[in-house]
Amino acid sequence: MKRRADTKKEGGGNAGKIQGPRDVFAFVKFVTGILLIPACIGASIAFYRLFFVKGALIRNQYWFVVGFVAYVIIYSILQNPIKTYVYGHELSHAIWTWLFKGKVQNFSVSSEGGSVTVSKSNFLISLAPYFFPFYTFLAVIVYLAVISFCRLDRTYYNAFLFVLGFTWAFHFVLTVYVMLKDQDDVKENGAIFSIFFVYIANVIILGLLFVYLSPQISLERFVHEMSDQMRGQYQYILSLGRR
Repeated sequence: MKRRADTKKEGGGNAGKIQGPRDVFAFVKFVTGILLIPACIGASIAFYRLFFVKGALIRNQYWFVVGFVAYVIIYSILQNPIKTYVYGHELSHAIWTWLFKGKVQNFSVSSEGGSVTVSKSNFLISLAPYFFPFYTFLAVIVYLAVISFCRLDRTYYNAFLFVLGFTWAFHFVLTVYVMLKDQDDVKENGAIFSIFFVYIANVIILGLLFVYLSPQISLERFVHEMSDQMRGQYQYILSLGRR
């Protein structure tokens, strides 16, 4: 199966009636996407409470925020680094294919887009570039490798935080930019499912990154707050039906 990252918008398809298993599966994804909306709201509330109210994100992760803002400023002034993004995009497809024990058979990248041919696919493989921050992941791997051999002082740690913020902003901004280009990956999984799944996956992954960086917030507390807020949203919706 060939996965593509295009930088030019493609024409849309024609809507039709549900005619076979593929259409039924598409309908199930659409319903699942709708059902993810309360979870997205709950995850957002939990993230805000944990890292902005209790975790004092801007004070404790100052250099991460500086790195994030720095990329946004650069993006607003300079041309999109499309080829750099496409490398990460296609490598994300490849990595997640390998995670599911698939094979990568072809890989190509250009300024106009890229493609990777893989032996298997699912929604995690096809949507991986939109929730898996490849360059942030790469920065974490490099940092962990370095500190395993030598001790770094606070200056290097702050530089690491800056790089994390910079690369996460790169991931966030280019993900939004590319998803608005009517990508095949998004059309394959349905816009509703793709948008809300990618949103909640990004919130959770960014939250896990902050748990790693923040001494105030434990993984147990993160999971508890996330699950409580998500469950609360569904319980609220169910309570509306009883009135």
